Amino acid sequence: MFKIFPAVLTLIFIFAGVLSASGNSLTVVAAANLSFVIAELKEDFINLNPGSEITVITGSSGNFTAQIIAGAPFDIFLSADREFPEKVRKAGFAANEPVVYASGRLALFSVKKYDLTNGLSFLKGKDVQRIAIANPAVAPYGRASIESLSNSGLLADVSNKFVFTENILQAAQVTLTAADTGFIALSLVYDPAIKDYNKEGIYWIEVDPGLYTKIEQSMVILKHGSGNPLAEKFFNYMLSEGAVRILKKYGYR
Repeated sequence: MFKIFPAVLTLIFIFAGVLSASGNSLTVVAAANLSFVIAELKEDFINLNPGSEITVITGSSGNFTAQIIAGAPFDIFLSADREFPEKVRKAGFAANEPVVYASGRLALFSVKKYDLTNGLSFLKGKDVQRIAIANPAVAPYGRASIESLSNSGLLADVSNKFVFTENILQAAQVTLTAADTGFIALSLVYDPAIKDYNKEGIYWIEVDPGLYTKIEQSMVILKHGSGNPLAEKFFNYMLSEGAVRILKKYGYR
């Protein structure tokens, strides 16, 4: 598993603090599944609020939670679940209750042409040696992946094939380059690096939502951003019709 060393954390804290120094700037930390949709959301928000400066950092929800509790000066936390924002709130670092802004969807992806007609069962095959999965300890989509395999009765048969990554974006990248297949957020099939493989039923299938607990992606304004009027504007924007329309375009419910 990848590690973030203290010196790197310190640089992140300083960098974010400088960017959030003015009332017209904002630092948003976002779950890795948002890596491509967040750029469009940011652009739309700035068009509605000219002159706004927004810095977005993407990564695993669990790692951001640890950084926030360690004192990282972020303003808004867009998590991939409810659990991590709630942990931040209970630790006293959130300015409000977590609010759901989207429901995520899980997909199984490969650059190889496997027979996907029977769902996840092909993972037991001898020709599947490496399955990329985001670390379930810090990545909600990784947790959903493990839960799906468990509820399918496949976990014991395929657990020795796992290649763990720090977040769901890295799971997609490893699937492109090294793993035979991997569990990814459905939103990541819109990654420019994956666009040639964005063919449902050939290179990817949606994992049956009944196999895993609903992925309720939640957000909070952090204490560091509580006095920043731009933080409240962005928070409200994420619940607006414009943001919902963009999220739906990338496969979110």
